[in-house]
Amino acid sequence: MKAITPPYSASARGFSLMELLVVVGIMAILAAVAIPAMTSNNNAANLTSAAQRLADEMRLAQQTATTRNLPVEVRFYLLPDPTNTSAKIYRGFQSFLVNDDSTYQPLTKASFLPTGITTNTSAAYSTLITEFTPLTSTFSVPTAGTTYQYVAFQFRSDGSTNLASAPNAGGSWCVTLEPQREKEGSTPGLKANFATLQIDPLIGRVKVIRP
Repeated sequence: MKAITPPYSASARGFSLMELLVVVGIMAILAAVAIPAMTSNNNAANLTSAAQRLADEMRLAQQTATTRNLPVEVRFYLLPDPTNTSAKIYRGFQSFLVNDDSTYQPLTKASFLPTGITTNTSAAYSTLITEFTPLTSTFSVPTAGTTYQYVAFQFRSDGSTNLASAPNAGGSWCVTLEPQREKEGSTPGLKANFATLQIDPLIGRVKVIRP
């Protein structure tokens, strides 16, 4: 009669506590390396998306101004920071058609920057924000109602803007977006990763600049 071979040899054994601890340690090291990289990639993707959406908003505003032969106003909304409700940041934007009777008609729905992406409010990098005194809202937006302020500029019917040839602080007309948790870059006042949208005040051309 043939002997039945046991499914496992007598020498088979489970993992020791030390071996399990080594495996757990290796997994923790891999996670510590991978998670920051994933976060950085996610921030970069959100930043790219936000910059493209804002650039598209401005280009639509200019195109509408020329085709409708009416000014279009682009507003930047100062709203509560979703990561810190005690603080406010410029994270919303919307365009309005300015009618002949000086009334404002929403051209687009209010859009908001992804959580974790904010507007740099330095006078050197966001003159479209810092050069103007915030106005009190009269138009309700989601999550904020009318309890917010905003700054704005307009595209004229010929495609130009109502901006001066240059900001009072010098430089160009621009607004800079950046991840809130990104490390500081080599340029003072800027994160390592950012997106700057520049506007030519005379022809209304919008350009996106990335490092």
